[in-house]
Amino acid sequence: MAGPPEEYEAQERELERLRRRVSELEREAALREDTDEVSLAQREELLRDAERVAHLGTFTWDIQRGRVTWSEELFRIMGLVPGSIEPSPEAFFARLHPDDRERLATVTAQAARDGAVGPPPEECRLVRPDGSLRYTRTSAVTLHDRVGQPCRMVGGVLDRTEALEAEVKLRRALALLEEAQRFAQLGSWRMDPLTGELEWSLEFRRIAGIPYRGETPLL
Repeated sequence: MAGPPEEYEAQERELERLRRRVSELEREAALREDTDEVSLAQREELLRDAERVAHLGTFTWDIQRGRVTWSEELFRIMGLVPGSIEPSPEAFFARLHPDDRERLATVTAQAARDGAVGPPPEECRLVRPDGSLRYTRTSAVTLHDRVGQPCRMVGGVLDRTEALEAEVKLRRALALLEEAQRFAQLGSWRMDPLTGELEWSLEFRRIAGIPYRGETPLL
């Protein structure tokens, strides 16, 4: 089975880099007196990063004050005009698919209450106002104040819809190729000259009498 496209893997690496950078910025802000001014600078830098990364929306949740901000990209992922509604945990969860809503709300509330580093990455579906679905992965970190209490949650929502659609199309193409080889009784193989990795098609295995157990043979 083919893995996700390279673009999706690059987005995953960028999401992890962004999470670390946000954590650093927030910790720097906690050590300064003028937190409002520093917070504005953080949000501006975060917005620039978020818009540079395709299909990645970001959010901050001030747990103690109950204030939430969303990046423009997060609004767009949800199918909303940036600034059209007031960001809040309730507004975000309302956009989740009913089958995913309770699960994500539970892990998020537990992380905010117990001060865990953050809810683990969660796969969830967002329902846009027009009824279309976006397949996303949500990841966050929980930050703490000077006395160790959870004070802020920062995270990202990665829109994986296009990457998943590309993967589905690739699987269908491979299935059609396997079916065509079976009808033509024509097998194929591929070798990486650098690593020596050798891949055989299912029909090549059948013709050669090689059993298939799901592994890729290495010679």
